[in-house]
Amino acid sequence: MSTLTVKELSHPAGQVIKIAAGKTLDLKSQGTTTLPAGSVLKVASASSASTLTTSSASYVELTSNFRPTITPTSTSSSVQYSFALNVNADTDTEAHGYVSATIKIDMYIGGSLSSTIYEKGNILDRAGQTRMRHVVLFGTVSPNTTSAVEFRSYIKLDAGSRNIQTCMGSHHSASLMEVSA
Repeated sequence: MSTLTVKELSHPAGQVIKIAAGKTLDLKSQGTTTLPAGSVLKVASASSASTLTTSSASYVELTSNFRPTITPTSTSSSVQYSFALNVNADTDTEAHGYVSATIKIDMYIGGSLSSTIYEKGNILDRAGQTRMRHVVLFGTVSPNTTSAVEFRSYIKLDAGSRNIQTCMGSHHSASLMEVSA
């Protein structure tokens, strides 16, 4: 094997640098690669079909087997998150009146609570209308770490006296993306 050392690769206008068919350009065996800001460096996802039934006025974790986690490669990276959660009132809202609930997402770094990053109230708040809600939560955080970043979802009953349920005949899902600075 031989080594070719160059300072910069260039190509004529309108042309591209190509790798021969059947050959591999290995950028991870030695050295580092610098990607432009905004590049997706890592993707993680999670899903769960576990059901939770609660009427607690205090936050209850949706399920302990739904904790999407990503470990950033750089402290300057941000993490974009997207959660799709399903919440239901256990009986017909028209016959049993108003119910309201709040969902929140907490971020844990290295196993310790870092912050509440999202909170959405007034779900299931339509007496006489649909009782199932598909709740989508998304945003971007800058955890400033290369330790594992874990997201946990919680729900609580704000008003009404009925049980609220999650994942009835459906599932929760989450996507996480590490994005370079």
